[in-house]
Amino acid sequence: TMQQAVAFEVEIKSPCFQSSKSPAQIRLESRTEEERSPKTTDQLQSDLENAAVNRQMFLQARAEKSGSEYAKAKAVSAQTMEAFQELTNQKAQEIDARLSTAEANRAAQAEKVLEKTKNMNLRVESAQKKKGEMDSMDKEASEQSLTTSVEKLSAAEVRRSQLLEETKAKNAAEVAKAKELAAKKQQSLQEMDEKLQEKLSAAEERRNQLLTEQKERAAAAVEHAKQVAATQAEKEASAREELRTEIEAKLAEAESRRLSASPSKTAKSPATPADNRSRALDPTLSPAPAQPDLAPAEPAPAVEGDVPAANASCTIL
Repeated sequence: TMQQAVAFEVEIKSPCFQSSKSPAQIRLESRTEEERSPKTTDQLQSDLENAAVNRQMFLQARAEKSGSEYAKAKAVSAQTMEAFQELTNQKAQEIDARLSTAEANRAAQAEKVLEKTKNMNLRVESAQKKKGEMDSMDKEASEQSLTTSVEKLSAAEVRRSQLLEETKAKNAAEVAKAKELAAKKQQSLQEMDEKLQEKLSAAEERRNQLLTEQKERAAAAVEHAKQVAATQAEKEASAREELRTEIEAKLAEAESRRLSASPSKTAKSPATPADNRSRALDPTLSPAPAQPDLAPAEPAPAVEGDVPAANASCTIL
């Protein structure tokens, strides 16, 4: 006798055929499978109100930030002005100190020159005294020495005058330079203030433009939401009307099939469910007559798409 073959089914799970979907993909697929209904008008209105509140908070934060930046810029401008004023005062004090020092040096130099002149005059007087006492042979040499001394004194006076003029010119140049620097600094500060005002005006214009654009977008979103709601309402009304028409057609077809399959064709036709519904809806019509007792008719063969007669009185949406 031959032994019968025996087969074993062994389930082998290979890692190559396992799903490699990430948790994010699984979550997205589950979201796509969920049925979502369009937002209602109240939800859209709530979203718009939340957006308006968020926009107002954002604009308020931007206004506060712009105000803080303007305050900082103003503080920096004030600090710069104070620093420039201190620098100008310091430079003026230095110039005054230099002028005082130059004046003191000039006075000291003049005192020294005066002292030298007095000494020289004393020497000249002494020389003149000696001149009278000198012999006629030394008279010519004494006159020449006196002339040389006078020339030296004149040259020294000329040099002193030149030094004074040069010192005055240098001091005047330094003062003019300091005034020019102060004027340039004041002009640069004024230009900086004008640029800051222009930037603030441009920021205000951009803010107003953004507000206008956001209002227009919100109005367009509201109009679009209204259009979508109206379209949805029209679609729902059309779908209800089509469903009502289809149900009435199926009810009429089922009733006609039932009547055609009934054995009491010669009897008085009973009131149809459609007539009953019409009488129920219109109270002015007379009620349907009582139907005679008839033998139960055999049910008609079921046809795909037929609606049972028992459901003829179902409510039409």
